[in-house]
Amino acid sequence: SATGRKPDLVLGKPHASMLEGILAKHQLEPHQLGMVGDRLYTDIAMAAASGAFGVLVLSGEATASDVAACPVPPDLVVANIGELGKCLENAHAGLLSC
Repeated sequence: SATGRKPDLVLGKPHASMLEGILAKHQLEPHQLGMVGDRLYTDIAMAAASGAFGVLVLSGEATASDVAACPVPPDLVVANIGELGKCLENAHAGLLSC
């Protein structure tokens, strides 16, 4: 703000530009990418801004009550990374539940 101009490019969370390079490099569409994190206002906000699948892990900063109050909720909420692994294994096996 000392220069009086806005930045040309913002790369930090929650800006979608942080994921755009990954999408381009791997020739993916946003719906093919998952963003896993423990913060609603950075990790999940970035997933929503980019169109990626947002996974909130409750073993970090956010709580279940935070999710209930969030204007842009995650696509999936898991208790921890181990639970996410089980969800992915079940999905790979054709099961619909975590």
